Amino acid sequence: PSRADLIASKAMGNWKEETFAKHTAYIEGLTGQMYWLMASRDHWRWNGFINYGDVRTNWTRGGWVKDGVNILYPMYWGMHGRYGWRNGSGEPYAGFLNFGLWTQDREVILFAYDYATHVADVDIMHGRFNQPLQKLQGGMHRRNKNHWSGAVQTQYTPSRGLYLMKWLSGNERLDDALAEVREFSRKNVQGSVYCASAWQNRYAETNDPQDLKIADELLQACIKAWEESNSRKDEELKSLRGLPALYARNFRQSLDWWPIQIEFHRITDDPRYLQDLAERVSSDPLKNLKPHDLTIYYAVSYLLDQGYTPEQLGAEKITRMQEVLLKYSQRFLPMLPREKWNLSALTAKRAFSESLEFSKQVGCAPFVLGFFPTATAEPAAEPAK
Repeated sequence: PSRADLIASKAMGNWKEETFAKHTAYIEGLTGQMYWLMASRDHWRWNGFINYGDVRTNWTRGGWVKDGVNILYPMYWGMHGRYGWRNGSGEPYAGFLNFGLWTQDREVILFAYDYATHVADVDIMHGRFNQPLQKLQGGMHRRNKNHWSGAVQTQYTPSRGLYLMKWLSGNERLDDALAEVREFSRKNVQGSVYCASAWQNRYAETNDPQDLKIADELLQACIKAWEESNSRKDEELKSLRGLPALYARNFRQSLDWWPIQIEFHRITDDPRYLQDLAERVSSDPLKNLKPHDLTIYYAVSYLLDQGYTPEQLGAEKITRMQEVLLKYSQRFLPMLPREKWNLSALTAKRAFSESLEFSKQVGCAPFVLGFFPTATAEPAAEPAK
């Protein structure tokens, strides 16, 4: 679909054409980093029957030494340890697909497609066709030095990106994989809202009340798991019931719950999701704004888009968010004109060091930039050799 069609239909959210026009320098810088990531696939030989389509997790400029051992080498993608391959954890392909659709870049879309099909084929645990479903069948492996870490858990099994890719491509293999994910989600709540998300998205495509009922039952089971976990903590957490108990004071709140919460509100138009999100944002000082992944900005942007005012959410907080993103976005301005992009040039600039964080940034940008300004500048002159 064209960007004009996506804007008119609001299929991807409330995108605006003027947003794209106002942030051309920042978008060009993000595109340059996107192409650097895609070039890494060939340069570092992320290919072969098993590896193809996946991306590595950590890039480092300065290296990382622990107990006298090099964990990460400078100017390399980490190849060893628990943060090797990204696998399906965090679904970076969803962010890449969003960005490719927004910028109308076929190469980025195909990159995301290769990644999504890798997740469906390799990173999801499959069973045998002639045996009943196993308990872990349909679960995904976490990021690790190989594609089978043994840590098949619900928190590593997001499905929103697979649904989106299936709807756009019509790939039946993705449909088969999602059927396994849904069954895994019913058997393995494990306190992760991804279990409910698998069925909410199913409801979005079928409009079957039974799918919505299953999604809500799984969400309630997830809430119960968090209430039980919070009962062993301080008095404030012990008192939380219902939606406020989910991911309370947990680093996964902005990464896992808020995007899913927004997704639930878009699918069902249930006001309880919007109200809970607004209460969390307005009461949270948001000291760690994380402009490198924009997930907090995405939540605030959604509330502003739904009619909340800066005063309701905290005017000083919104102003600080604007200042932080404006300053941070300067590092993503294009270093070189597009015709001079190459792997060595792009690795020389200060860029992202974590592929998941970058995918969140490019995935949230189409919506966030409608509410928060970024730096504007022409591409810098080519540096002296």
